[in-house]
Amino acid sequence: MGKIQQIYPKKHEFRLSEDALLWRYVPLRTLFSYIGGNIFIPSITKLQKGDPFEGGHPFKTEDFEVSLKESCGIQFDSVQKWIRTKLWTSEQKNFMNSNKNLPVLAENYDREQYFEFLRNTRFAWCWFKSDLESDAMWKIYGKEGVAIATSVGSLSAALKSTSCDFQFGKMFYHTRRACFNTMEKQQFVLRPHFLKRIEYIHEQEVRFVACAPKREDGGLFFSGIKPETWIKQIRLWPGLLSQEEDSLKKAIAKELPRVPCYKSDLLQTDGRAMSRMKENWRAWAATNASQQWKNDKDGVPSILKNL
Repeated sequence: MGKIQQIYPKKHEFRLSEDALLWRYVPLRTLFSYIGGNIFIPSITKLQKGDPFEGGHPFKTEDFEVSLKESCGIQFDSVQKWIRTKLWTSEQKNFMNSNKNLPVLAENYDREQYFEFLRNTRFAWCWFKSDLESDAMWKIYGKEGVAIATSVGSLSAALKSTSCDFQFGKMFYHTRRACFNTMEKQQFVLRPHFLKRIEYIHEQEVRFVACAPKREDGGLFFSGIKPETWIKQIRLWPGLLSQEEDSLKKAIAKELPRVPCYKSDLLQTDGRAMSRMKENWRAWAATNASQQWKNDKDGVPSILKNL
């Protein structure tokens, strides 16, 4: 049984309530993987392929050194030795053996390799926090797919059933040349995977992060997680045809009969607009335009009608 904790203390403005609503916009194949009890959580390194600033570190080297010392306490020397023995590249080791009077460079190597280690051993499941649907999120992540809704409490309970420990919290968005205060440094210097550039603030991301050994396939794979314990609602791509909507609802209902599932009303027109559409259709049909198209009496060159 894994442990799960929120990174922000009680009464912090970023602290999330148990009933906070979260969304994940995914392709259909991901939905049916979830329905099968399977969850894939990518490493920060894998996420970095889509966002080169993932897992970056906007802090100074001295901030890193201070934070690492405070975090490790009396174990700092052994941790630093491990970084320099196990994480430094051969080139870095050889250079420092010949230039032992450059302690600042050694600290830079520590910082560089430590955060590369973090990117390979931290795995993030990314969610969108909102009480409403997002047109942008549909277009970026959910086109022709689905939006899955859950709550912080339900998702936390599901992840506790795994063997991994998780931390979670809202992402902290920063500008390119941000000046962090002391509290922010304490919070994020050793957790760069909870930082993101301000250009991504529209995602309003909440991230659940696990720590595990590096994986060659780029992520953690969990199976046997019952979807009905954490999937609270499913909304289908708003552009679906009615026949497609019906087919998907039936397929999903077989596996998750108690989970509400319906097409997003993001593109739904009001009653008056629908009436106008029907009137226009009847008017078009009354002109027998289809028949005129076939017998070339509409004036359109017949060669332009060839498929």
